[in-house]
Amino acid sequence: MIEITYDKDRTNAGDWWSHPGRYFPLRDRPTFNITDYSPASDERDIHIVGGGGLGTPFFRPHLQRLLPKGRRFPVVAWGVGVDTLYGGGELLDPNGDYDLRGDFFDAFDEVGTRVHDP
Repeated sequence: MIEITYDKDRTNAGDWWSHPGRYFPLRDRPTFNITDYSPASDERDIHIVGGGGLGTPFFRPHLQRLLPKGRRFPVVAWGVGVDTLYGGGELLDPNGDYDLRGDFFDAFDEVGTRVHDP
């Protein structure tokens, strides 16, 4: 079974429209809201998280909850990005240097980003 978790915020077009079930044949898979979902068991083949601006500190506790120690299923971050600076709320400079390779996504098995890295 494949599960998809994303920010189901209908007021945020980027989060609402960026999860992989909208672009790949996964529409019949269960989807969950990242802010209130915790995996109950290892009864899945894969768990996909994203897209959306999940590289912001707001999502860190939610992402950590999705990555239980000793899990027996892979977790993939799909189409994730960084939308605001920590504590600032300013828009990011598209030419800025943002490191998604730090420890933020280390516990994921695969990470796909929407951040352009020239």
